[in-house]
Amino acid sequence: MAPARRSTAPALDRPRRPSGPARRVGRPAFDLVASKLRRPPLRPGTVRRSPLIERLARGHPRPIVSVTAPAGYGKTTLLSQWAERNAGSFAWVSVDEGDNDPKVLLTYIAEALHTVEPINKRVFGALASPGSWVPGSDRWRR
Repeated sequence: MAPARRSTAPALDRPRRPSGPARRVGRPAFDLVASKLRRPPLRPGTVRRSPLIERLARGHPRPIVSVTAPAGYGKTTLLSQWAERNAGSFAWVSVDEGDNDPKVLLTYIAEALHTVEPINKRVFGALASPGSWVPGSDRWRR
């Protein structure tokens, strides 16, 4: 068997690993849950919420849409259907009680927005810095 050969090509000519959240400078002090940053797929047979989708579609373009209702009222389904129908860009963040810390929530929001349009790496560095502090943050204290 022939020995494995090492590449003699200069480092700049070699294929690079994709840069993503795990390779970014200023990595968060916690592991991000990737599924929180993806729109959940629609299940077959889901009831279409056409009147509400139409209402969202004909409204003036807004940079952020927030839907509030009790658990089980179809918020996720409504927004998934709207995102599927709309050709615009969507930054998706699913939150739960563990995201109640402002630094955690802001990190998820920054990651989601980064999927739509690149965000300056200083934002991620500031959020990951152990010395940075956000009012109300329980996990990171000065």
